Amino acid sequence: MWNVEWTHVLWCDAAKMLIHLWQTALTTVPQLHIPRPVQLVCESIHGRLQQTPSLHESARLAGCSTTHLTRLFRKTFGCSVGQWIHQQQAEQAKRLLCETSINISEIGLSCGFSDPSYFSRFFRKQTGYSPRAYRDRFGGA
Repeated sequence: MWNVEWTHVLWCDAAKMLIHLWQTALTTVPQLHIPRPVQLVCESIHGRLQQTPSLHESARLAGCSTTHLTRLFRKTFGCSVGQWIHQQQAEQAKRLLCETSINISEIGLSCGFSDPSYFSRFFRKQTGYSPRAYRDRFGGA
């Protein structure tokens, strides 16, 4: 009888400790700090993937040098401004391919590609699929 009670106490204590550790982990996870210049550029680019600004225009918008902006992007996202833009273009294209029935050429245009062939090559390089194959495999529209 004593063993059953002792085991129950141990399990309760272990459960309490796990709950405490989980709550502590949730409150101590560091939040991603995005510097203000990077925020400004990201907001600007999100609104106009069709016509993305040059690095110089982005730096001017952020109020810093191109070198500083590049360093901030690498520190924040682990990639260059251009690579981040490409990621955003690919994500938008994937979303549009999956969620809409918009023509693939029009999706390319909305993501900043005036040449459908270049868009297809870009998309394949980013995802491993052609836009058509991606839509066929993952699309629901």
